[in-house]
Amino acid sequence: SQSRYLGQSCPALLVEVSGQNLALQSEGFSVSGTWVPEGTNPTQVTANSTGTLDPAGGNNADIITLVSGSTNQLRQSFISTSGTIYTASIFLKNIALTSGQTFLFSTTNQQATPNQVNCTIDLANLTITAETQGAGVTVSNAALDNYGNGWYRARFTFSFAVGGSNSYIRLRQPSSVGTNYAFYTWGAQLETGSVATTYIPTTTTTASRAADTISASGALVSGLIGQTEGTIYAEVDLRVLGDGRFVSISDGTTNNRIQCRFNSVNNGLDFVVVVSGASVGFSISNSTHPSFPVTI
Repeated sequence: SQSRYLGQSCPALLVEVSGQNLALQSEGFSVSGTWVPEGTNPTQVTANSTGTLDPAGGNNADIITLVSGSTNQLRQSFISTSGTIYTASIFLKNIALTSGQTFLFSTTNQQATPNQVNCTIDLANLTITAETQGAGVTVSNAALDNYGNGWYRARFTFSFAVGGSNSYIRLRQPSSVGTNYAFYTWGAQLETGSVATTYIPTTTTTASRAADTISASGALVSGLIGQTEGTIYAEVDLRVLGDGRFVSISDGTTNNRIQCRFNSVNNGLDFVVVVSGASVGFSISNSTHPSFPVTI
């Protein structure tokens, strides 16, 4: 689908683990009871039917207007679990905000003492700055990813030491301002884990995506993959998989393979190269490495 195209200059496949979007009405920010506008002058949501294409090529983006005069917000509740790592993301496109006109993409847990993660976003300068409030709150991986046509995906990873049902994801003004802040919004996502995976649309319930698998045989393999040598490139966060999980390429047997896995003991990567049943193993944290390339 278009939402899974990353626009690489070289041919590439996006292969992902299973995922679930916990945010409801991911494209319906005006749906009553799911996204709740709050404040003295509540946030306004205007449907966009012709103004701009959303990242998937449709007209399903909404215009969010953070109304001036008081701190106000648009928020959705969720049940957070203590110590669980979450990643929140949302697609944004500027309308007329200028430098310094910032707003917050944030999350809060008000079960006890309010704990917050606030990401200050400046769409004019394309910056995002994350900070935490409260005890046991963590934040990482805050970024704005360019999806083309003026769209950026804001994302951040967080956790709360204490979970609860009074948790929220939200768009809000940081304080009373004298200007209405309006921007396009589309594709809200809240998921467990430390990576913002491909967008999964939702309506009244959460939605899931199965893990991707890739296989090829016969003429397809010979046409796409060199038969005597080649290069494999992957960006994989093996730490979220734990020990015993690995990335491997082989000839279909265990006698000829290249395998890479995360080693929690030395916090490094272990590589194993097996040729005709004979193996050579090493860790990138060690000073001794086998000679490469290795012919299988």
